[in-house]
Amino acid sequence: MFIAYKPELSFHGALHWEMHGGEPAAHELSATYIEKAPTAADDGWIYASVGDTYSGLKPVGVGLDLVSARLVGLKFWFGCYYCEGHDSYRYCYKLTVYDDRQAHNPFQHYALDTSRNGYLAVYKDSAPHMAHAKGPLWELKDVDPWDIKRGASLSNIKLMSPSGKPVRRKMEEYFPYLNDQSGHDTQFTLNVTADATLRPW
Repeated sequence: MFIAYKPELSFHGALHWEMHGGEPAAHELSATYIEKAPTAADDGWIYASVGDTYSGLKPVGVGLDLVSARLVGLKFWFGCYYCEGHDSYRYCYKLTVYDDRQAHNPFQHYALDTSRNGYLAVYKDSAPHMAHAKGPLWELKDVDPWDIKRGASLSNIKLMSPSGKPVRRKMEEYFPYLNDQSGHDTQFTLNVTADATLRPW
């Protein structure tokens, strides 16, 4: 497959989970963060809800020590790639966390990806500053990249995972995960940042 980075079609923005009836959640997607987490696997899981039932003290580790946990709001650099196969083409995006207005963002320059079980999370990127770096590519289903304008808000978007599956919302032990293998159908609102100069590199 031929893949080419398209900086002119790349942009900065945020994704909001849409509730029943199509109303977007007030806050953008978030990721879990635990202070002094024992392993990296404890952090970075995507949280899709209208409120915050996660932040507070959490038991972790063998001794079930209590540590402080919180949600980190996520804004992304949507790096656009033109992907051409044998008889078709599409535009995909590498979603890199970038928020210059959030101090001490623990996920700055992390990339959105899926776990082996299909759960969405942000992971440390091995080459975050390289526009041509290999990484997970997501698709905004039926959205023409040429129609995405600065400051625009696009609703009823289906997010397709790097494996080509629609992203779903999955409640598990009262946690609102996103997953591409199971869960309920869901859609998103994309809010594009108006500032065209805002970019990670």
